[in-house]
Amino acid sequence: MDISTEVLQDTLIVRLQGELDLHTASMFRDEVDNILSRRRRITKVMLSLNGVTFIDSSGLGALLGRYKKIMQRGGRIVIAEMSPGVKKLLELSGVNKIIPLFDTEWEALKKLGLSAISLEQLKSNQEENRRMYTGGLFNGDK
Repeated sequence: MDISTEVLQDTLIVRLQGELDLHTASMFRDEVDNILSRRRRITKVMLSLNGVTFIDSSGLGALLGRYKKIMQRGGRIVIAEMSPGVKKLLELSGVNKIIPLFDTEWEALKKLGLSAISLEQLKSNQEENRRMYTGGLFNGDK
């Protein structure tokens, strides 16, 4: 499981890659909980599941546990960009009844109330990261 996180204003953006199961759910839970404990002003969480290939009951439990944690702060959580199989699982398990699902990160972040300026900042950060990985130090340049 690969986890990347980004904080934008009062919103934690979490992007997951791989399987969210018995073996990886604790890593996801610990990562998100550590950020939430250090940054008390975070009241919104967007989980991007674009790279998630499988979720079992432990993974569902980890998602629902983060829902409970953010709701205790009076916040909101959304899920974005999941594969058709993951989306079906979230719907069959009823997760979509308590955590809204969105097709894109942009839709999810707008629903959380991020401003146009924040969305442009996020887009700029993503483009910079892409350049670093494709043409810079991470591509073998020294």
